[in-house]
Amino acid sequence: MITFILKMTLCAALLLLVYFFLLEKEKMHRFKRFYLLFSLVFSITIPLISIELPQIIPFFTDQAAESGTDQQANIQSQVLLATSQASFWSIQNILISVYIIIAGILLSRFIINIIKLSSAIRKGQVISLSSTKLILLEEDIIPHSFMNYIFVNKTEYEKGLIETEVLTHEKTHVEQKHTLDILFVEFLLILFWFNPVLYMYRSKMKLNHEFLADEGVIDRFENVPHYQMMLLSKAARKSHLSFTSDLNYSLTKKRMIMMTKKTASHIIMLKRGLIL
Repeated sequence: MITFILKMTLCAALLLLVYFFLLEKEKMHRFKRFYLLFSLVFSITIPLISIELPQIIPFFTDQAAESGTDQQANIQSQVLLATSQASFWSIQNILISVYIIIAGILLSRFIINIIKLSSAIRKGQVISLSSTKLILLEEDIIPHSFMNYIFVNKTEYEKGLIETEVLTHEKTHVEQKHTLDILFVEFLLILFWFNPVLYMYRSKMKLNHEFLADEGVIDRFENVPHYQMMLLSKAARKSHLSFTSDLNYSLTKKRMIMMTKKTASHIIMLKRGLIL
């Protein structure tokens, strides 16, 4: 198991370095989404593949029987080995217990968050918007999405205080099914909570989702300055659920820079080819 974790971490880290140097700052968000998902799946799968090599059996010549002194030394070494193995298994049991406890806590938190979202869906007023359902809540919340639901404050929505760009942003999250990506990485973090590389993957995924949603807004309204000003006015508020998509992601500055960035088509094709 330790070997698998080390191989998975090394593979995931190397692929993330490739992403950082070749893809992160480029405006090719759909390909970046595919790359991040593929990198995780690949990193988990590749350590499970083994290649059988022919085994070479060494030839040993007969040796003389061990002397009494050698036999006594051998017995002592076996006793020491047994003692060290017992200590090792004791430490291993402690580590396994710690792993199970923390994984259990994370799983419980994940389930509680799902229950909170389900409860919000049941008690909120539902408005159907084609393939999306708008959930109007009394709580003071910022617009955020989960699966095919968009959660907004009822009073703000009824008074027309929620901009169309905001709803378009969240609708893009829903239509492109960004929640599935986050649920996948959240599940991996429950199993491998000790792996710092996975937390970096989650951060990169969420930021790229915001790039994709911003792109959806800009393609529809074609007014980048107005949208940037709207982002700045809302940057102080943030959702508390890690696997929901919300407008006010912490890296607003990177999003604003990406909106005005241009990537030449030949650069995109070249980098795609290098990655593949």
